[in-house]
Amino acid sequence: MAKTYTPIANTTLTTSGTIVFSSIPSTYTDLRLIINWGTATLGSTVSARFNGDTASNYSDTVLYANGSTIASGRHSNDTAVNIGSATGGINNPFESLATLDIMNYTNTSTYKTVLIRNGSASINSSYPATEIVASLWRSTTAVTSITLFSAGTLIAGTNATLYGILKA
Repeated sequence: MAKTYTPIANTTLTTSGTIVFSSIPSTYTDLRLIINWGTATLGSTVSARFNGDTASNYSDTVLYANGSTIASGRHSNDTAVNIGSATGGINNPFESLATLDIMNYTNTSTYKTVLIRNGSASINSSYPATEIVASLWRSTTAVTSITLFSAGTLIAGTNATLYGILKA
């Protein structure tokens, strides 16, 4: 069986800040990014930007469930991919884990699709919450860098691993 997942980079913050994966090689068909985070502020959204693009070129559809509530939403013209909300705050910081699959990241004739699965302890109840997000970066530029950040500041210990996926 062929090896399809190849670790490209792994980062664990030693101080609060952002995580940047730069100079992403173009030798894979897809990317998978796994992040386990904490933020200094309860409920702060953790986001990703591609190639430093801060324009309103991102949109998503979200499905959410927490054991007692099911909801959905749609966001257009965002300035980043919304990964999820930090649920533990500074007291229980690493209760959020997300997987992002970025398809055809080197294709220069299509927009980039990102599928996100986010599991965390819910900020609204004692039940765990799950989010499924379909995001779109409306750019035909190949993804060469990814920045992970939060308005609530990613804290030390936040970890992210980027994998390249080859055709099976």
